[in-house]
Amino acid sequence: MAMNVERKYDPLRARGYEQLNLLGLGGFGEVWHCRRCDGAEVAIKIVKYSEKEEERVQREAQILERLSHPGVVKFHSVFTEETQESQNLERRDRRCITAPAGFASCLAGKTEGSEGSTTWCDNSACLNSYCCSDSESEHDDGIAFLASEASANGSASSVCDTLEHSAVRRTDAQTQAPRARILSGSTTRQTASHATGAAQTKKLLYLEMEFCGGGSLLSWLQRRNARSTSEGLDGHHVEYAEAIRIFSECASALAYIHEQACVHRDVKPGNIFLDADSSVHIGDFGLALDFGSADVMPLEKRGTTVGTPAYASPEQLAGESCSFPADIYSLGVVLAELLCPVVTQMERCLMIENLRAGSGLPKQVREAFPEASKLVTQMTDPDPKLRPDARDVMLLCQALRDEVRA
Repeated sequence: MAMNVERKYDPLRARGYEQLNLLGLGGFGEVWHCRRCDGAEVAIKIVKYSEKEEERVQREAQILERLSHPGVVKFHSVFTEETQESQNLERRDRRCITAPAGFASCLAGKTEGSEGSTTWCDNSACLNSYCCSDSESEHDDGIAFLASEASANGSASSVCDTLEHSAVRRTDAQTQAPRARILSGSTTRQTASHATGAAQTKKLLYLEMEFCGGGSLLSWLQRRNARSTSEGLDGHHVEYAEAIRIFSECASALAYIHEQACVHRDVKPGNIFLDADSSVHIGDFGLALDFGSADVMPLEKRGTTVGTPAYASPEQLAGESCSFPADIYSLGVVLAELLCPVVTQMERCLMIENLRAGSGLPKQVREAFPEASKLVTQMTDPDPKLRPDARDVMLLCQALRDEVRA
């Protein structure tokens, strides 16, 4: 007599997706490389959220849907479902919400289908030296995308892990901590409500996007730095021309994003992706603000720090309201990393801290690339009013290309 074995429900498999690889992990989310039933390869971000977080989670899909630029990760579709679970995405309720054709149709009927969010993996064994095993707070929106290679110069407890990977929201009390804490790599555990395992009704958002097969800029920097370590820190071996090309495409994409009245608020190598042709695509708009919408107010309280500490502007770290100049500051730090190959994570930390303190880039970089170094200083000016806008940065990129070819 045949036994009826209940097969665990998988919403992705039910919709014809084959999960190929885990691309990224975050405090409240995962990103998977999937293959659709038509053979197309896509990236799917899965976000877990509660009812009070619904507006924040919906915002990312709304922003992505209206952005259309070669330098921005393409939005395909979105669907949601409800779940009864405590800590991970595996304990899902059998009741699933039908996937809509697009975001607008998903929001049209508020019955059983609104938008959702993501969860982090608790298994620190799957994290390399560029991924944090702890989330900064219960409102961590960032996803640490897994590098294609293990780091050659650090461990999972590296001092700069928190600097690089945690897109955080922190309250006034937390932002009063000394600056040394930001550099310490210390993190705060999730609140007790997450640890108790008490079942809660939450929703899951499944956001289908373009898959970028070239990995993240973070992975590119890892590989570049490893080659620089073994071959010597000179302009021939650290691929400065390619670095400036990547930066130029980032500036072009960011100029478009700002022209669409959006502020990303978490520009960093881990959120910049490369396709098979090494073209740039900015992604992960989980912290973005849309000043083109009817409601332009941030969804967090004033005094809350938003962003990744190493790349966040001074106004972000102070918990003040921020606009387009905050993204310029973050991109300036990215340019600094592109220009300054490092051997160790501590060296990287010191470079970023010196930049934040107003000391500029290392002397050898300033002498080799004075125009690029000057632009980094301008973009990371502590006064947001003195930073250039994204369109000005984009126009200056030709001078940078000429400089690295000289």
